Amino acid sequence: MQNRNDRIDAELPWEGPCDWYFHVTKMFCDVRSISGHAWCVSRAAFAIAFIVCFSSAPYLKAQAPRVEVAVSADSIFIGETIDLQVEVQNSEDPKAPDLTPLKESFEIENLGNESRNQSSTIIMNGRMSQRNIFAHVYAYRLTPKLAGKLSIPPLTVSVDGKEIKSSAISVEVQDAEIQDVVLIDVVPSRRTLFPTQSFSVTLKVLVKPLPDSRRDPLQAVRRPPPQLTVGWIDPPEGLQSEDKSDFLQTKLSKSGIGFTLNDYSTQGISLFDSPRKAVFDLNSGRETRKDLEGNEVEYFVYELTRSFVANRTGTFTFDNALVKGVFVTGEKEGEYQGRRIVAIAPSIVVEVKDVPSDRPDNYTGGIGQYQMSASATPTSLRVGDPLTLSLEFAQGKQGGSLDLLSPPNLRLLQDLVDDFEIVDSNPTGRLEGNTKKFSFALRPKRPGVNIPAIKLSSFDPEREEFFEIATEPIALKVTEASILGNNEIVGAISSKPSVSMKQSGEGIFGNLTDLSLLRNDLPRWQGPIGVMVTAWSLSAAGIFAILLGRRKDRSPATEKKNRAKQNAMTVLQKARLESDNPKEGIRLVRLAVLGFVADSQGRSSDGMTKADVQNALERSSANADDRGEWMRLLEDIDSMEYGAGTGPGAATLDYVERATELVKRTAPLLTRTSSAGIKGIEVRSR
Repeated sequence: MQNRNDRIDAELPWEGPCDWYFHVTKMFCDVRSISGHAWCVSRAAFAIAFIVCFSSAPYLKAQAPRVEVAVSADSIFIGETIDLQVEVQNSEDPKAPDLTPLKESFEIENLGNESRNQSSTIIMNGRMSQRNIFAHVYAYRLTPKLAGKLSIPPLTVSVDGKEIKSSAISVEVQDAEIQDVVLIDVVPSRRTLFPTQSFSVTLKVLVKPLPDSRRDPLQAVRRPPPQLTVGWIDPPEGLQSEDKSDFLQTKLSKSGIGFTLNDYSTQGISLFDSPRKAVFDLNSGRETRKDLEGNEVEYFVYELTRSFVANRTGTFTFDNALVKGVFVTGEKEGEYQGRRIVAIAPSIVVEVKDVPSDRPDNYTGGIGQYQMSASATPTSLRVGDPLTLSLEFAQGKQGGSLDLLSPPNLRLLQDLVDDFEIVDSNPTGRLEGNTKKFSFALRPKRPGVNIPAIKLSSFDPEREEFFEIATEPIALKVTEASILGNNEIVGAISSKPSVSMKQSGEGIFGNLTDLSLLRNDLPRWQGPIGVMVTAWSLSAAGIFAILLGRRKDRSPATEKKNRAKQNAMTVLQKARLESDNPKEGIRLVRLAVLGFVADSQGRSSDGMTKADVQNALERSSANADDRGEWMRLLEDIDSMEYGAGTGPGAATLDYVERATELVKRTAPLLTRTSSAGIKGIEVRSR
């Protein structure tokens, strides 16, 4: 009988007006214990209740909204959490509850919300009845801030402009007891450090051994295993750690003895098995400590260590860690005696400090050890020829992130500045595996110079002081620039005295010794023919020059010159579209302006510097205002691209407009200029 009643209740778990009819149905069903016709009566009663209940659907829909609250436990220890569920009934679109009254006693974490609205339609004897159930559930996790009997006061929810309140409930929060069976602590490897340094945080749990055995005390409490709650398995924002799955996978227990951790679970062997709590083996040995009575006890130790790397400065808090479960506390008549114990480790704070502000001029942002090397290409050159100096940084064993390194300011290295012109002092660094490379453009000022040792500073986070790292000197073979004599220059005036004709008394040729000056004054018939040949030769030369000009127009250099303005406008349009990505937008503006100058001169933009741009503008007869505007644009681009950061999108668009206007104004002048003048040939007269 009881089973049948339970089945009816399960089939119709309705509330409200139907409850009375269900009680009547159950009353009639109970008659079967007296009458032989009970089954028929119960079926009839069920049908009556069913019909009457659905006929009251309009009434159900019109029920007044109400708020119900429930908690996952009514008694917890300080440091534990409880889940709070707030259900708003009979409202299609309620607002979230006001949790302000809870903030004084609890830390609140929002777990989300969901709608549980239901709609059903029944057709009976040609009549259709519809029933709608409206419910919305909000879930929260509460962490008590203090011990004692804490009240969850009535919570207010706004429904259709009206405030609906729930009932009040209370939670008993017990303070952590003083005991020596289970001890817990959280220990950081260091409490202060600097960006890119690594550190670890270790959770240590000590459990008193069993009274009569040296075996693992967790073997006696394996069903269910004690539970650990650790909030920093997921790295706090600003810290980096290894993959969580890889980290936990190696700690899974094969015997089922150990601790459960947070809400982590594993899939069963069969596809039809439901997930079960994962058990982790954290046993790391023994440690001797004194118990509450002063006796030395060799505790079993369980450790969970997580490593982190700081990506930025700041203060990082690692929340309370908690262990709870049933542990063996003694023995009576051959049986282990146990009780539920909760132990809590307080939160800890780790501070990541910035590098001291009194930094050397040659400091480039490095923290820790780096290996630095230098190379130059070419090593044989003339005065004024360009060379590329490359500085390469490799991350040492105790080195910080390569992302921290910025290009050193070589103009502050006097030994280098005395002998070399530094053309580009702000190159973009390139990451290649575990190295970062910076390439600088230099020009030697005089013959016989070499690149001295480059000395830069890094910061030692252990000793909290700066130290120097240096490269080896680089030997070069620098010779004087080519010098051409007057007689080697095309069109130069000859130093040989000219020969002139002189008249004498012995005749016009009397005192001539150079027979090349003698000529025949008689008319010659070859003259007209020579004129004709000359005319034909000039015509052929003209035709050849035209053909050569057309071929030249089709050369790659000429085609680049003709497309210089168009190519620059295309790249600037791409930069305009990158207003939301200022770094990329500024890079494209630089690429457009340097590419425009290089293409208009028929040369490659690789290695082009501001000095090359200035030379090209001077030879193009661009006015001083335009030349100054070009230099200011390139300097501003350098500042934006290689400075501490880039500006907003509006600043990027401003650079695009400036570059577009300059390209339009100077294109007619630059594309008329030959590229021969920028090849770096130096001509001197003796």
